Amino acid sequence: MQKQTKILIVVPVVLLLIAAIAVLVVTKSAKVGFNKAMNVHDKVGQSVKTWAKYPTFPSDAALLEVVWAETRNQHDFPFYPDAAQSLVSQLQSDFSKPPVVRQIVLKTKDFYADSNKTGKIKSVDDLVNAVDQGPPPQ
Repeated sequence: MQKQTKILIVVPVVLLLIAAIAVLVVTKSAKVGFNKAMNVHDKVGQSVKTWAKYPTFPSDAALLEVVWAETRNQHDFPFYPDAAQSLVSQLQSDFSKPPVVRQIVLKTKDFYADSNKTGKIKSVDDLVNAVDQGPPPQ
């Protein structure tokens, strides 16, 4: 009888310890994900998504002019120069606030478009690099 009593006591205690450890692991994982520091890449992606009214984060390879065209039913002006200027304004606003602050010095002419072949910023990745390589905040 005593052996059965010990088993009846030990099993629930072990199960309780396992449950407590599982809660700690899940809580720690959630905190790590929740507190993940935003970086330039993530913030540019969020800015582009907001600017274009895009349903998801665009891929790094996504061409900005194409992203704009894919949501054209939500806009009443062309990508170049109007939407490019709107994107610069969106970035200036978004990057003026923590946690990631950058000075945005991009110009409309920096954006590649069918009507501006000299622009160097063509894709989301190009934009991330341009923002990341810009001057530090003042």
